Amino acid sequence: MTSTPTALRTLRHYGHSARALSLALGLRRMRIFKLLVTLCALLAWVVALGAASAQLTHNIYHHWQLDKRSSLMIYLPPDTDPTALNQLVATLPTLAGVDNVAVVPPTTLQGWLAPVISNTAALPLPTVVQLSVAGDAPRNAVRATLAQGFPTAELDDHAPVLQDVGRIIEALQRGAAILGLVMLAILALIIGLTVRVGLLARQHAIQLLIQLGATDASLALALLRSVVGHVCLGTLVGTLAAAALLAAASATTPVLASHMAANVWLALLCAPLLLPALAAAVTALTALGMIRRV
Repeated sequence: MTSTPTALRTLRHYGHSARALSLALGLRRMRIFKLLVTLCALLAWVVALGAASAQLTHNIYHHWQLDKRSSLMIYLPPDTDPTALNQLVATLPTLAGVDNVAVVPPTTLQGWLAPVISNTAALPLPTVVQLSVAGDAPRNAVRATLAQGFPTAELDDHAPVLQDVGRIIEALQRGAAILGLVMLAILALIIGLTVRVGLLARQHAIQLLIQLGATDASLALALLRSVVGHVCLGTLVGTLAAAALLAAASATTPVLASHMAANVWLALLCAPLLLPALAAAVTALTALGMIRRV
């Protein structure tokens, strides 16, 4: 506990400023305030990575969706008549919304199958036609064209898969938001407990400072200054740790690096700022109520 002579010397030197009252209360020397820095660093690390991961996942899905939504794959039997195939390739570009038509070379198909099948040269590979389309309208026209000349052809439409993946991404984003709210709730409980313990431990010093002319508002401001300072320090440490981890992951994973846009870093840096804001609000409400009862 801060002694009476120490509090008096502090007030004579600094006056009744928030810094003087904070020093007079001796809050920085309390272990619970040092522990607050560590806890806030962990919370900031989780919140920053959660926000950045949610934004990164959205970027990856958005790019993949744009790539897959604009393409269709037609699978024809291996023994497809070349003349009928050429006629199909010539007919498809005339359909509204079909931008480009190309037959996938057999060597490309073998390259697709190579990771899962060792010997692809002896396999009867299907004839694959790749289409670039704009919007959903061309799909029905392509299906009608295939039904007339190639009833056994299969049309690979990515729309159902995109819908399933989209629902998964939305669920992950909701999970990240819920996790963030849980972290903020935990921080609010920690801040409330820290303020209560700090004020109870410095009850004698608070009574003395009030007798020396300190007001409830000035004491609350001193406590606010100390708590927010510790929270900001922990938030800074946690955010820097999260940024270092994300940078390392980006450097070692090319897929992540290609989608590491500015919005990912913005989410990582901005999300932890909720911690000091919440700490200030909880401290102000808790401190004023506690000081008036001292």
